[in-house]
Amino acid sequence: MEMKKRLTLELRNKKPSEVKELVLDNCRSDDGKIVGLSSDFENLEFLSMININLLSVSNLPKLNKLRKLELSDNRISGGLEVLAERTPNLTHLNLSGNKIKDINTLEPLKKLPNLHSLDLFNCEVTMLINYRESVFTLLPQLTYLDGYDADDQEAPDSDPEADGDALEDEYENGEEGEGEEEEDADEEDDLDEEVIDDEEDEDDDLEGEEEEDGVDDEVRLSVFGLWLTVCLFLNLVTHLTRHFGWIWESCCMLPFPIPLLTCCVQSVSGQTHLLLSLVLPWLPGTELYRPFVGMLEAGQAPVAPHCLACT
Repeated sequence: MEMKKRLTLELRNKKPSEVKELVLDNCRSDDGKIVGLSSDFENLEFLSMININLLSVSNLPKLNKLRKLELSDNRISGGLEVLAERTPNLTHLNLSGNKIKDINTLEPLKKLPNLHSLDLFNCEVTMLINYRESVFTLLPQLTYLDGYDADDQEAPDSDPEADGDALEDEYENGEEGEGEEEEDADEEDDLDEEVIDDEEDEDDDLEGEEEEDGVDDEVRLSVFGLWLTVCLFLNLVTHLTRHFGWIWESCCMLPFPIPLLTCCVQSVSGQTHLLLSLVLPWLPGTELYRPFVGMLEAGQAPVAPHCLACT
């Protein structure tokens, strides 16, 4: 892609004065020169033109606020005095992979008082004897050469002064931090919702179990109530037959049902026999028969004359 088209795309409908960072890597320059870039980019702090086949930086516009310039993997062999004239506040310059062969080619950089990081990897000048000592002597303002200082101490990974897009990085990091906080908050909300759902499910299970227990309790109460009613009724019958057994003396049918029922009671066993003993305690052959012997003797008295027809 041509540099002008790439520049238009990088603007993204912004005004040149609004741009602080511009990356034109791997585009195609016309005749090895910078095209389309103007002094309208007055607030530009970071400019990258890596591998665009540059031969010269003579067309570089005046960029007073530019602090970091990436020019690696081009074919620049000289003309660095332009940088001293048009980028006076430059702090970081990367010329790695260019055609710089002589230490004297770097002499114009002495006019950049704020330049403290210079990269010359893969340039022929790095093959010279005492290369590092010579460069530090020529450019005393330098702190780092090819990523190391004069004492061979490695440069930190990030340098706010050398990094022209430091403010933008902080802004992006702030946005990323806010995004991560929002994601963490969303995850916590999801976990809270899952916990609430689990608690609701447990509550539903408990309610279901309570409902089942309630149904079982109602069945038990119903059975118990029925059993209690039967017991009360049997107790009432027992008391009535015990205290009002004399009523049977006036009944002409008494001699007939008593022997019949007695035979029935004596012919059964187990729980049925016990139940009949509770209902009809005055029958011979039952466990409660003894208190009603007198009633049985009364039942065997002569039948009343007016009831002879019944016999």
